[in-house]
Amino acid sequence: MPYVFQGRLRGYICANCPEPLFPSVVRLYRPDLDRIPPRAKEAFAILSDDDRDGKADRLLAETETDADGRFTVEFGDDTQYDGGPFELDVVLERAPGQDAAPRGAEPVQATIAALDPGWERRDNDYRFRFDYCLAARLWCLLRARFDAWVICGRVLNVTDGSPVGGLTVEAYDADWLQDDTLGSATTDGSGRFRIDYTSAAFKQTPFSPFINVELTGGADVYFKVRDSGGTLLLDEQQSAGRQPGRENVGRCFCVTLRVQVGDGNTPPVDDPLFTHIGDFHIVSDIDPATGLTNKAAFQGTAFAHGGPDFGFHSVMKLKGFAPAALASNPGADVFYRFVYVDPASPGTEVPVTGGLVAPTSVGSRWIQWDQDNDGFAEWRPQPMQIRSSGATPGLPTPSPGNPPPLHIIEPDGDGWIQVDAAASGGGFGDLLMRLNSASAVPGGAPPNDGPGNAVSAANQRNGTKVTLKFQVATSPGGAALFEDTVDVYLNNWAEVRLLELVKTTAGGGTTTDPCAPTTGSIDARYTVDHELLRSWSLGLSANNGWTASGPSGPTAASPRGDAGTHTFPLGPGAGGPEHCSHTVSLTSRRRLTDGEVDDDGDTTHDTFCT
Repeated sequence: MPYVFQGRLRGYICANCPEPLFPSVVRLYRPDLDRIPPRAKEAFAILSDDDRDGKADRLLAETETDADGRFTVEFGDDTQYDGGPFELDVVLERAPGQDAAPRGAEPVQATIAALDPGWERRDNDYRFRFDYCLAARLWCLLRARFDAWVICGRVLNVTDGSPVGGLTVEAYDADWLQDDTLGSATTDGSGRFRIDYTSAAFKQTPFSPFINVELTGGADVYFKVRDSGGTLLLDEQQSAGRQPGRENVGRCFCVTLRVQVGDGNTPPVDDPLFTHIGDFHIVSDIDPATGLTNKAAFQGTAFAHGGPDFGFHSVMKLKGFAPAALASNPGADVFYRFVYVDPASPGTEVPVTGGLVAPTSVGSRWIQWDQDNDGFAEWRPQPMQIRSSGATPGLPTPSPGNPPPLHIIEPDGDGWIQVDAAASGGGFGDLLMRLNSASAVPGGAPPNDGPGNAVSAANQRNGTKVTLKFQVATSPGGAALFEDTVDVYLNNWAEVRLLELVKTTAGGGTTTDPCAPTTGSIDARYTVDHELLRSWSLGLSANNGWTASGPSGPTAASPRGDAGTHTFPLGPGAGGPEHCSHTVSLTSRRRLTDGEVDDDGDTTHDTFCT
């Protein structure tokens, strides 16, 4: 049977802004015999011409990615591929966002992964999927080969944190002699925009090309935002481009801008907001009566997921904005926390702390740091992360020649987190907390009544609707000056998925012995149960490609699943092979999402021979 390798390749411009590797060519190579890679290992290397030519005789296959970075490679018999490991390379002739490669830029080939695929046997082939996103430091290194610079941004309504589409964003470089226009773009329905440019956009002067006076490595960026009528909603001045976080930005720069829609005034950026769980807006996308999603995120697009009627599980990203200063008290420190209320204890607010906290990157702050080991401390971004333990002191110990270390912020015993006054962007923006929901509403493997038997009411396990609150204060333990709430349904229980084969032997008896041969037919005892069941199916496949379908669901009569015994006829009389290996598969998926990734299901297999 053929091997079908499918994947999607993207690169991070920053943590919240991936882009597909398109246009690009995917090349697969047999590995060096002296090095067998693990199942999935980052093996990034930009190849020289000699490196590329030296592995040409090991080429297995090549294909092109589509506009979403997706690709498919099918290894037929002619490739003599046996399911073993291979190296994955990409070839780029230009960067995404460029109509053509700049003058003098050469195609670049890079090895991005070494794989030993865990092939999954299907009805007619073997399949393996590899979705991979290059880290920003590596992807931006590749983009640099084509003098590719990019601003990836989002415009939000300062009032409620909702995205604002249809606005024109203009980006400028603050120069001593004249300001350079880097480019402009229109925000889409999710408020996102992208501006691509090259270094020529900020190195030009009135005397170019004879004199260029841009002495630093990147542009000093500031923005203006206009509505469809041309009214300025955000009017940053040139001085904004000289501030830490905007001065000398890198090739891959991400930013969130906030505007007041409707009155044309430049908005304050010091209003706290709790807006999203992953991709779902807490007001418009989640039903307050049930806590389930009321529609899919990105509805109507190729990226639609998670709805309607999905619950939440696993580690959830809680998003919004926690300012470093409040308009009502600009001189005070700002603290925030998340708490939840279980309906079983309606008066008790449980703070998100300890095991409820998953490591959360909340941006960076600007510190003076000698990264180049030249005796000069420059403004450098220090990444910040919220963790349940391991808090680091206010400023790190100098370590010339190294990048700034991670700054760890630990919530106190009541879950309060202080917003760093030096945080870039004026506070903690977008991601505020990653909540380990299984610590709030535990789940696991539920009890059952055995394969073929319906799960009894006593053994059925359900989730819980909890109230999640975002609170802001000027001192830990002080009165909450701001609070946003959302009711959300959490379910961390696995589905019951049981399969047992009962074989008819040559003597007419039955057995569950996995090694016993069988003839005539086989009975599959199955049980599927979950409160939020999205789909399930039972099927049979033979090694020669023959398949047979069994029951599937859920149905209106059995929304939680089903249980019973299904008989699969075997042999030539049923259209199948006489002597062959067979596999019975029971597959199920739940209507659960962590806000960004939905439950992708699982399968139980049982194999026998005729």
